[in-house]
Amino acid sequence: MDYHSPYFFGYVLGLIHLLGIVAALHAVFTVRTAQGAIAWAMPLVFIPYLTLIPYLIFGARSFYAYIKARRQANQEMHVAMANLNWRPWVEEALTARESESYAALRAMPKLGRMPCLANNQVKLLIDGKATFDAIFAAIHQARDVVLVQFFIIHNDTLGKALQQLLLRKAAEGVKVFVLYDRVGSHALPASYSQVLRDGGVEIHAFATRRGWFNRFQVNFRNHRKIVVVDGLTGFIGGHNVGDEYLGEHPQLSPWRDTHVQIGGPVLACFAGVVRRRLVLGDPPAAAVDPARYLPGERRTVPSPRQRAGRPTRNLLAVLP
Repeated sequence: MDYHSPYFFGYVLGLIHLLGIVAALHAVFTVRTAQGAIAWAMPLVFIPYLTLIPYLIFGARSFYAYIKARRQANQEMHVAMANLNWRPWVEEALTARESESYAALRAMPKLGRMPCLANNQVKLLIDGKATFDAIFAAIHQARDVVLVQFFIIHNDTLGKALQQLLLRKAAEGVKVFVLYDRVGSHALPASYSQVLRDGGVEIHAFATRRGWFNRFQVNFRNHRKIVVVDGLTGFIGGHNVGDEYLGEHPQLSPWRDTHVQIGGPVLACFAGVVRRRLVLGDPPAAAVDPARYLPGERRTVPSPRQRAGRPTRNLLAVLP
């Protein structure tokens, strides 16, 4: 074949345009919004040699490995939770629906496919010091299981302090799970994870590289910052694990972010979110008994008679 022939270049351009049309059809049928579908389809049809590769990297809507793993995790959760006493959560969900505040939140359960639950305790943590003081204090009191999930973990003073605390709790027999994002924590040395692993901590990187197509989906990241201790105390917010979040990084200071400390029935949803992400870890996490990180019988739920005449507190819903 004469690679310098104009026919050869014509074939190559024709193939690229054909691939562009196929990708444009894929975008039309799979991109979540009409605006996004049009934004991808038009350049894929007219200038595919500039947009095909970006579409492979950023344009795919579905993280197929994630969907498959989540279905598996949901099935495991349903089987494991079949014998748990769910009456307390049902009561809180019914109480939430009766609240005057529910109307403002009714979209959340539909979007997240998780119930809006009432009677949670919420405490605002206004900066990094307040946040990590509270997180470390809760982990220090852990007896059964600790779930830790962050987008960024640095191997700095704060990161090493967290590492040592988790090692101590693992040595005490507490089951400890850590999930971090591979891209967000790209600077985390392998030795950090290995020390935790050697100490009995199950640590996993959120991975998006299972399957050839999923290797291109680098935009699917895990930005959550969640800690759940014994199913009784939870934390969620904007802080990652790094000295800059304490205002101790000269180039980034001052830094202020917010976290929230939560107690109550909504922690069952928090723990479920972390559990589903663990199955996408690298290496994948082993099966975790949900009963170990749900409040279960240890949480006292007031009866309807006890709640009569008492205002409902803090309606919360969790997006998975």
